[in-house]
Amino acid sequence: MKMRIETFALIAFTVLLAGCSGSGTGLTTGSLFGSSKEAAPSGIVETPSMRAAQVAAVSARAAKCGYNYDPVRLKSGFLASEAQGGAQDVPKLDREYDTIRAKVAATIAADGDYCSENRTREIKGDLTRHIAGDYTLPASKKIDERLLASGPRTREVLNPDFVNDKNAPKTKRVEDN
Repeated sequence: MKMRIETFALIAFTVLLAGCSGSGTGLTTGSLFGSSKEAAPSGIVETPSMRAAQVAAVSARAAKCGYNYDPVRLKSGFLASEAQGGAQDVPKLDREYDTIRAKVAATIAADGDYCSENRTREIKGDLTRHIAGDYTLPASKKIDERLLASGPRTREVLNPDFVNDKNAPKTKRVEDN
């Protein structure tokens, strides 16, 4: 019982100090318990790979829409930030970044109507944030997995031949229109 009271008192004291600190960073479980990973606003714990995918996709989208920025500087700033934050495998992040950027660029290359007014406004906001050194995931966005698929957009469906022929594959890919 005494241990619970001491633990509660320690947490209450920490909350009180965090509320009075005036640092503007807000109170998180990371600030209370020393965790370097904070949950994104959606409740998902961000990983370096998720951030690499986000920044690489924004870079490819910005290049497609003609934004004047230095993609090499953006990438090196991101990788330096991850290294400083304690990322264990920066060369792996470098490869993931390049792969995702290339896939997104290839996927959107043929779409002549890609750079709509709303989309360019979204890209500008994300790019500005990333250039400023904020590589966190946006609060309400998820990476569109279709952008990561190379070539035409496809999906897997049940292969009707599988019913009669057990050697046929269970599913087959079909192209979306």
